Amino acid sequence: MTATPDSAPDYTLRPARPEDADFLFSVFVASRERELSVLPLPPEQAAAFTRQQYRAHLMGQETEFPDAVELIVEMPGEDGRPVPTGRLVRAERPGEVWICDLAVMPDRRNAGLGAALLQAAMDEVTARGLILRGSVTPYNPARRLYARLGVMELPGQGAYIPLEWRPEPGAAVS
Repeated sequence: MTATPDSAPDYTLRPARPEDADFLFSVFVASRERELSVLPLPPEQAAAFTRQQYRAHLMGQETEFPDAVELIVEMPGEDGRPVPTGRLVRAERPGEVWICDLAVMPDRRNAGLGAALLQAAMDEVTARGLILRGSVTPYNPARRLYARLGVMELPGQGAYIPLEWRPEPGAAVS
């Protein structure tokens, strides 16, 4: 499918591979640019700090979601070949699907890709009779997207706001 104003963007998902390491780091940095840009550090210290934060992020994710699946979001490039555009990490728990991480490169934001990825997850949990969960930082602009799609922010403590989306009762497809 080709993206039109009335349709979702054309994207594919594939498992992350070792050769995606540089891209995965760059999408992490891009998704944290607001936090990282205010650091009063010389460039070499900022780079070291960013690498440390990335390692901590990966270790935390592995600890909390050891069964998570890391996917690369690809969209057609100018030559039509798939180009890495984002990262989607998901995990399953009894009765739930977790979006552990969702990040899109800045040049592909605000074009419907995040909404399409979330809508696909919502369609899946609806079909399976599950709940969709995740979390978001308080300053993340994606909170507007989540609210628009009906994702609820739950009370919580810490650096992240818990998120939940439940299908309408009776909406599950058998």
